[in-house]
Amino acid sequence: MNELINTDSFGNLIPITGNGKEVNARDLHAFLGSKKDFSNWIKGRIDKFGFVENLDYRVLKFDYLGNLLSIRHNKMGESENQQVSKIEYILSINMAKELSYMRR
Repeated sequence: MNELINTDSFGNLIPITGNGKEVNARDLHAFLGSKKDFSNWIKGRIDKFGFVENLDYRVLKFDYLGNLLSIRHNKMGESENQQVSKIEYILSINMAKELSYMRR
């Protein structure tokens, strides 16, 4: 169930998921009003501030039908039919807050 962040910095503006512990990076990008392309924006923020995958954020990959893909990072068990069409970044609340505070 989606809820809204209820903190002083966000008010009731950004949907949160994961029992109130996660924010979709696209929602945060829109909320912050960034003019930069989303994929470049999120990758740049991750690199610049040293966020760690599976600690600060998760990456979800979807096929062209919107199905979540379970792509393995190692070469064993790879499937050629799992072509990524869309990538979502799910941020921890702390990462979302930090990115919001750092917004110029």
